[in-house]
Amino acid sequence: MNTTLKNNLTALASRDPAAAHAVKTASLKSNRLVMEQSRSGTDWTGYYQSNSGKKAYLASRYQPSREASKRVEHLDYQNKYLFVIIGFGLGYELREIMNRMHEQAVVIVIEPRPDLMRAALESIPLEDVISGRNLFWALGNKADIQAALQCHSLTLAQFLNSVEVFEHPVLKRHLEESYAGLLKMFFDAATYNIIAVGNDPQDTMLGIENAFNNFDAILSSPDISRYFATLTDRPAIVIMAGPSLDEQMPVLKTIDRDRALLLCADTILNKLLQEGIIPHLVFTLERGEVVYELFYKNTVIPGQLCLVAQPVVDPQILSLFPGRTFMLFRSATTFEKWMAESLGHIPSLECGLSVAHMVFSTARALGCTPLVLIGQDLCYSEEGLSYSAGTHRSSYTVEDDNKEGLGLTEASGRLEVPAIGGGTVKTRHDWWLFLQWLEVEVGKTGVPVIDVKNHGAKIRGAIQMPLQEVVDTYCRKNLPVPFAPVVPETAPEQNRLEKRLRSIGQALLKEIEKTRAAVALFEKAQVSITDLGTLFMTVRGSGVWPDDFWDNKSAEITGTLLSAYETIKPVGLDPCLVRFIIQPVLFQYALQSTPYIDIGNADSALAWQRKQATLLSQLVELSRMVEEHLTKYLEVVRTAR
Repeated sequence: MNTTLKNNLTALASRDPAAAHAVKTASLKSNRLVMEQSRSGTDWTGYYQSNSGKKAYLASRYQPSREASKRVEHLDYQNKYLFVIIGFGLGYELREIMNRMHEQAVVIVIEPRPDLMRAALESIPLEDVISGRNLFWALGNKADIQAALQCHSLTLAQFLNSVEVFEHPVLKRHLEESYAGLLKMFFDAATYNIIAVGNDPQDTMLGIENAFNNFDAILSSPDISRYFATLTDRPAIVIMAGPSLDEQMPVLKTIDRDRALLLCADTILNKLLQEGIIPHLVFTLERGEVVYELFYKNTVIPGQLCLVAQPVVDPQILSLFPGRTFMLFRSATTFEKWMAESLGHIPSLECGLSVAHMVFSTARALGCTPLVLIGQDLCYSEEGLSYSAGTHRSSYTVEDDNKEGLGLTEASGRLEVPAIGGGTVKTRHDWWLFLQWLEVEVGKTGVPVIDVKNHGAKIRGAIQMPLQEVVDTYCRKNLPVPFAPVVPETAPEQNRLEKRLRSIGQALLKEIEKTRAAVALFEKAQVSITDLGTLFMTVRGSGVWPDDFWDNKSAEITGTLLSAYETIKPVGLDPCLVRFIIQPVLFQYALQSTPYIDIGNADSALAWQRKQATLLSQLVELSRMVEEHLTKYLEVVRTAR
């Protein structure tokens, strides 16, 4: 391995170890990329050589960087915040895009031929480019790309109505079969998650409302990140609610909590307490009151049990815990990331798609080794059951899930994944997504990840080991009490509190300002669309368009509709809270639209006018609601102590 490739892979691994591994292990193919010096002698270029020996240069033989600059100069860097690059090429286009885009924009590179990318990285020093903070990777075969897209989809979906796509023209032309379907795969992944995780602005507002109702707890709770990498002396027993948990329960009850760190999801807490098992940490992330009703209400919480909650959870849950509560901010969610930064750059954590991922990520961040997965089935049991006995939905079967729209989603009616011991097992689409995320993260984890179940979905990269063997091997010594007090910060607590309040107060003022700008933007478009509707009503009073109406007015009407569309589509705003809240509405609109609205006659123009009038009315109402709530939250901050 030459020095250039080694340096490039080190830089790539700092951002995405799985991507670096895909490039490093890529096998040479007969149709390949051949690198050579450009004629100017200052740059590298390269040509794709087909199986028949034909050559097609990926960039100019004279000035490849300049050509790449021209290829991407037409992209909208002012209004777009997500750039999808299909085909890495020589990396020059990626560099140009990252140099020009907004600092808050993100990029994902999708490349089904990591061997071609490796050839480029052997010659061109790109360390500064490929390790970019806002850069994501999806490399390898279709399954690897799909898994990576699912892993990143929550982050990317936040900008899904503000997308620019660049497909490498040479690679697309000569490797059409390899690159076909990748863009659809990207949109499918992001679309599913924005619908499954939250497609209701009211639901988003509930989470923000809960966070400010939890504001005193957020201010007073210890920062769990101060304990990251401090529990390297103990194994983490990560307990989930899959059906296989019942088989593990006899051994699980023998584990001395002084010899391991026990972590569980809220779904399984009551069952564990009834079995006499007291975890160290229970995790919760959902915002609805139903979580409190199902998993916490009427539960006697032991004093030695701590809660790890995301700030958006129901405040009733926090009030039940006599011990400590840790607040954990998600790095992939706009609001929580904003709040963490506004409170003084509190570290946030990538928490995936589910509470199981939240537990896994926290155990890894705490430094535990190994990470032991119990009840992480990610499939139905042989009896068709979804969850462990004695838990919510424990009696529900695959048929029940199908009736509720939770079950198998493939056209064939079956969705199966590889099973432990060979063959396949039935799963659900959401569990399949969870499995994809987990396999990617297991690959990034530097300590052993052990799966103790002996049947169910196989987790690629995890070690299979019976729970009793785990206990005998890793749970042999008494350990210090976890989460002991850490050295206090040097600044007096009151000064720290005042600084936090001042910081988030200023951040709220900025968000209120941006929200008012959004209201003004939408209201302006609303006026023009309303005036257009009045015109339509006037000229179509009899239900028939005048003969010369469309000929005389088409340019003016089309201009008005396109102007409104451009106002709606990119929102005209930087990423901010109001944009995050109204994003699902904009996303649903974007799904029905294209950048080039086909308005061929007066009837289609009328249809678009009505659709835009309805949407703009919603946007104005939602934006005003956001302004009202943010103003109320500002008062909460100003009166906090």
